[in-house]
Amino acid sequence: MPPLNDLLLVTTVILVVLAPMNASFLQCWADRARAGNTAVPQGRSQCDGCGRTLSTIDLVPILSWLWNRGRARCCGEKLHPTLLYSELLILVIALWGAVVVPWPLKIPTVLLASGLQAVVLLTGPHPKAARGFTGALTVLGLGIAAFFLDAPLAVHAGATLLGLALWVAARLQRAVAPDALFLLLPAGALTGFWGLALTGFIAIPLAFAFRALKPLAYPADQRRPVMPGEAVVMGLAAALWLVWLYFIAV
Repeated sequence: MPPLNDLLLVTTVILVVLAPMNASFLQCWADRARAGNTAVPQGRSQCDGCGRTLSTIDLVPILSWLWNRGRARCCGEKLHPTLLYSELLILVIALWGAVVVPWPLKIPTVLLASGLQAVVLLTGPHPKAARGFTGALTVLGLGIAAFFLDAPLAVHAGATLLGLALWVAARLQRAVAPDALFLLLPAGALTGFWGLALTGFIAIPLAFAFRALKPLAYPADQRRPVMPGEAVVMGLAAALWLVWLYFIAV
């Protein structure tokens, strides 16, 4: 039987490789939900330009986009770089997390990266699905706290309840972007009380930075200007990621 570290390494590599594929699926789901079709994409993928079924070679993350120079191979229509951005971003983030954290936490950290991307992409166009992914991240966080972290599980559970209370209060007060604040639950589950506070503190400047910088990366994006909820969820996700990597998991 292979040593445990070898099994963890192989599993981590597989998850990192699969992360861009998952990102492509999530981005397509988000784009279709934004157009009014919130159903989970099923069956073989189709070209948005001509409707033809895409072959396997068209679906290789990053490489197929670069090989075809940003155009659909079947009809030559120019593709928006959103898919490429999502695939590249999650690949970098997953590798980053896998390198930084110690062995027992590499696999859940890569899963956390993909889960956060799902929440970021779907909060605006499909908030129900985003809440489902956030709930899964909360369960993951409590599981990590129970088996891998030093603080008592009760501390992380209490922080999760505090995050839930803050989200409920935001909804009752009809605050800006209450759906984005649902990320406070996994933040509490993963980082505890002080980590939850630190996540909220760091998220504020990150949200403002994202709102200012995104139009530069997407100059022709029809979703401009950046909506407050989009900025808030991006700020919270980025802040949670940083707090997890450099204050909790190390």
